[in-house]
Amino acid sequence: KGFVDKIIYNDDKVKKIAVLIDYKTGNIDIDLSYIKYGINMQLPVYLYLVKQELKEVEFAGFYLQKLINKDDKSLKLEGFSNSNINILSMFDKNYENSNLVKGLKVKQDGSFYKTSKVLNSDEIAKIIDITNQSINNSIKNIEDVNFSINPKKSNNFNSCTYCPFNDFCFKTNNDYIEIKEDLSFLEGEENE
Repeated sequence: KGFVDKIIYNDDKVKKIAVLIDYKTGNIDIDLSYIKYGINMQLPVYLYLVKQELKEVEFAGFYLQKLINKDDKSLKLEGFSNSNINILSMFDKNYENSNLVKGLKVKQDGSFYKTSKVLNSDEIAKIIDITNQSINNSIKNIEDVNFSINPKKSNNFNSCTYCPFNDFCFKTNNDYIEIKEDLSFLEGEENE
C-alpha cells in the first residue's frame, strides 16, 4: 500500500488546485531524470493517482518534506512547483521568495532563479503520461510473466545498490542496462 501523506486541495468552481506532499525521514531524492526508466516514481505515481481521481485538477506543486530536521530551513518542501504564478500563488502567496519551498525564488524581471525547480502544466501532464505508460508496461510484464533481470546503472546510479536480493541475484554484468540522466521528455524529445 502507498498513501499520499498530504494533499492540499482547493475545490474552487473556476480552478481546482492540488499540492502533493510526502514526508521523508531519510534522504530526499527528487530527481526526475530517470523516470522514463521507471526510477524515482513515487511522486509521479502520486500525481497520476490524484489526477485519476480529480480529473480537472491543476497541480501547484509536488514535494517531499523531511520529518527529522536540524533547523527551520530544512523544514522547507523540496520538489517541483508550477511555473504558472496564478496557480502557484494559490498555494504559496510568497512564492517570489518562498518560505515554504526550498530554492523557490523570483528575479526582479519576474523569471525564476535556476534554484527554483519549476515545471509548467504541460510538463507535469507529460510526467503523468510517462507514469501511466510505466504502470501499463509493468502490468503487461506481470500478465506476460516477464520478470527478466535487467538492472539499471549510470555514473551515479545503480539499481542494485539497496536491493535486498543483490547477494543471490542471478544477474551478470551483461544484464545491466546503461541509462543516462535525461529530461528531454519535458520538451517532447525521446532519446532512447
